[in-house]
Amino acid sequence: MTSSARAFGSASTLKMRPWAAALHGLALARTGSRDTALTTIREAESAAAELLASNPESYALWYEAAFAVAGRTVLTGSSGSDVIDRYSEAMRRCRSAGVVLSAQRLLTEWKPLDTCSVLDETLRALCVDVALGPHDRDRSWPGPTFAPNG
Repeated sequence: MTSSARAFGSASTLKMRPWAAALHGLALARTGSRDTALTTIREAESAAAELLASNPESYALWYEAAFAVAGRTVLTGSSGSDVIDRYSEAMRRCRSAGVVLSAQRLLTEWKPLDTCSVLDETLRALCVDVALGPHDRDRSWPGPTFAPNG
């Protein structure tokens, strides 16, 4: 069992908590433990995939999986197309302004590590594609703001 898995008690606990594992990976990465962070993020991705296989209608799991993919993308420097695809699928399932704004805010936590700016397009999509909820229809809501790196 990896040290990241031990932090959650056991591998089976980790499978139940992909969001927490991805957040743990983010914390590890931001403190300089990139290799351990990447292992933890991959475990979170795997856990989210397993849970989605048995519960594909859970929009929250789609956002959790997208957050883990974003972490892997940032840490490996790979293309951001996987991130865009995952968040697009999550948003297809739930476009509630509160849900999308929460996802956007959490995704921005990867920005300090995103030296290749692979998340910029995804963040722009999350900013533009927020659907207003019933409580927002009577107000002039400007939507979230996006500030690129640097």
